[in-house]
Amino acid sequence: MYDDIGRKIQTLSKVLGILSAIGWFIIAIMNDWGVLLGIVLAVVIFLYSWFGYGFGQLVDDIHLIARKRNAAKNRRCLRHYGRLYRSRQRRFRVML
Repeated sequence: MYDDIGRKIQTLSKVLGILSAIGWFIIAIMNDWGVLLGIVLAVVIFLYSWFGYGFGQLVDDIHLIARKRNAAKNRRCLRHYGRLYRSRQRRFRVML
């Protein structure tokens, strides 16, 4: 459910933006506010959905950065412990 949450936020923002824009356009037409006001409201609502999409992109990018950072950290740890293991093997060989 919480895997790839950035993509889910982006998709939800797209869907809600489109549905809200269509809904406000229909509401404006039905209440006799005029077609122009309906188009303006639809565009404004659709533009507001960009903030949600941008937030989803931000979450996605942060997860990518964290994955890369953890991978680099794991490589450094493996290198360090690999050297430590090899040096201890050499010491024990000398003792035998």
